Amino acid sequence: MAIGNFGEFVFEASSDVIKSFSDFSLESEARWAEHDMINVKKRAEYLSDGDKKGSFSLKLSAELGVNPSTERDFLYNLKANGAVEYLIIGTRVIGKFYIKSISEEYSKIDSNGIIWEIKLKISLNEYCEDTYQETKLINNKNTTNVNQGNK
Repeated sequence: MAIGNFGEFVFEASSDVIKSFSDFSLESEARWAEHDMINVKKRAEYLSDGDKKGSFSLKLSAELGVNPSTERDFLYNLKANGAVEYLIIGTRVIGKFYIKSISEEYSKIDSNGIIWEIKLKISLNEYCEDTYQETKLINNKNTTNVNQGNK
């Protein structure tokens, strides 16, 4: 059963495979500018809503039906290629994110050097579309229409 996904990377739990995350956290801050003033307290100015940042832990274990190295490499490729993917948990679309960093801990390696279990910590940053150009085009179009109407 699919728990969610990050693009093509599916979090799932079934009788054959367990590939689920833990310790999921999501953070969002507003963007503010602070202006220093002479002889008065500084002034704060709201700029916009800030980007979301998230993280989760992922245990990849051969005993749970996955190939830890293959799954780890898949996530590293997403990071290395700058992939921007939708993060979905259950039926909730959290947003579009990219992998900012991956840290790994090798939990089980046998005497032949085969990796049986890896614990990953994935950090994500929200990807925001550039809406400045769209806003600029809309404003120019509105200005042009207003100017044409005044002729």
